[in-house]
Amino acid sequence: MTRDKLNKLICDMLTEPTGIALCDSGGSRGRMWQRNQGLTVEALEDRDEATLEISHSEKFGWDFEVTIDLYHFLKERLWLDDFCEEFNELPVEDWEGGYGLSMAGQAWLDARDFELLESHNTYNWESNLSQVIQFTEVKNLETDEEYILLQVHGGADVRGGYTDAKLFLKDCEYFPYEACSFGVFKSVPGMPETPPPGIPGLPEPYSGEWLNLSYSGEWINTEGSSADDEDFAEFGEAALTEGTSVTIAGDLHES
Repeated sequence: MTRDKLNKLICDMLTEPTGIALCDSGGSRGRMWQRNQGLTVEALEDRDEATLEISHSEKFGWDFEVTIDLYHFLKERLWLDDFCEEFNELPVEDWEGGYGLSMAGQAWLDARDFELLESHNTYNWESNLSQVIQFTEVKNLETDEEYILLQVHGGADVRGGYTDAKLFLKDCEYFPYEACSFGVFKSVPGMPETPPPGIPGLPEPYSGEWLNLSYSGEWINTEGSSADDEDFAEFGEAALTEGTSVTIAGDLHES
């Protein structure tokens, strides 16, 4: 299996038409599968792994909103083996075997000692993923390998509009782990004028410091402690050079 196959499958799931339900409020272009039409692997690769939208108002103060790109999240945590490729070639003619799973798919799994465990939907917790996903944990009792039966939500209403389930080998310790980090440069007059290595694009002469915030359910500051209001204000003021809002790019962390 090559990474190209994995990336293409994820792209296909993001663009898979999942129908139009009466409960949808997406109009003719508001459903995620409609918005994603025309996306390619190359376009998805160019997306930022994570973004942080920072806004400020006199009334409400600082607001930090994190979004983790689903494509990058999935490709860093999943893989395909021979079992996955064979299963994913099966036609899905019904959903009578489970979430997005046909009876034929269920029989295929049973014949190869796969056991379905818990099912989860990211809508049910404070997820920062750019799209909702639904997944069932799967274990191969013969090899002891852990897998994921994954569905991407492509509709408008979360109660419907999911893709057929595809089988992936879990290539991480904890699949739902959402963690990312962001950095901004803070100008500080009088600091040393020797730029740190590996940080391009700093003003010349260099005079300041690099601020970091990491997020994995809670915010962590540059020193590795829980971030407080002062940390948010310092980071926000450094990022918000003009206007009342800005969006900056960040990096995903491995689980």
